[in-house]
Amino acid sequence: MDRENSGKQRPRGATPAALGACLGAVLAGACAQGWEAPPVSGLSQEGAIIFAITIGEAETGGRLATAGDFTSAWEEGDQAVVFAVSRPSASPSGLAPEGNYLNNETLTRGGSAWSYSLSSPYFPQNGNVLDFYAYYPRQAGAANPGGIAFSVQADQDAAGNYSKSSLLTARQTGVAKTSNAVPLSFAHAVALVQVTVTNSGDNTRLTLRNVRTRGALDLGAGTLSLDNNSLGSIKMLRFEQGPPGVFRALAPPQALNGAYIEAEHDGKRYAYPIDPAITLQAGKAARLSITI
Repeated sequence: MDRENSGKQRPRGATPAALGACLGAVLAGACAQGWEAPPVSGLSQEGAIIFAITIGEAETGGRLATAGDFTSAWEEGDQAVVFAVSRPSASPSGLAPEGNYLNNETLTRGGSAWSYSLSSPYFPQNGNVLDFYAYYPRQAGAANPGGIAFSVQADQDAAGNYSKSSLLTARQTGVAKTSNAVPLSFAHAVALVQVTVTNSGDNTRLTLRNVRTRGALDLGAGTLSLDNNSLGSIKMLRFEQGPPGVFRALAPPQALNGAYIEAEHDGKRYAYPIDPAITLQAGKAARLSITI
């Protein structure tokens, strides 16, 4: 299902050809080790909820600790959020706006381990199973898991902003009380646009323009609904200096009809239309190539 553009592109206004893309099958997967829950006063460690947290296969390379092959890894200080629903094993699951078994529990990455912001929670004692739902990065003030507002950063070349734009989600359902770590495999909910500039210079900068940058995450459904009123621009991260230079930006899944790449090079600006047939998909990379 790959499509790749092999021709050189010209700026808009000079008989431009639409940019092609390659939706590759490069896999990414790096995992963090599970962590042990801290002791809780007056309670045994038996029944404490602990997690083995990984990043599943994708090609967005969602973290700043990302190699050229799109391999992903967690970083110091990362914060994820976990919700849980308690239910009888035969009952259907349902993540509520509030009143869940776990609500907005923050997990913070420190070294190779994760820790709760408060004390460790425990499995229910009535035999109910738990359904876990999690997302990264933590959004301050987001309480309702059915409508978590999320925006990618407008300047992803600024320190830390690319990581803040990497929305990940995870779920694990029907988990009975166990002393083993509960696996949480995070998947990318955003898409990657990667542009290779064959003749880039030290002063080359790229901006992805006319794209939608906001959405609302329904954590229970695992879907990111696009805000159609969020049309804007994203300054792309310079990932490899080059030449050829490699630039990356993360954006919500969407059709790229009307989107274009603006290149700033040697004091001049050039516009390169993107093929309107290209659709950004969660966990996938659209790889483009231009020559200025």
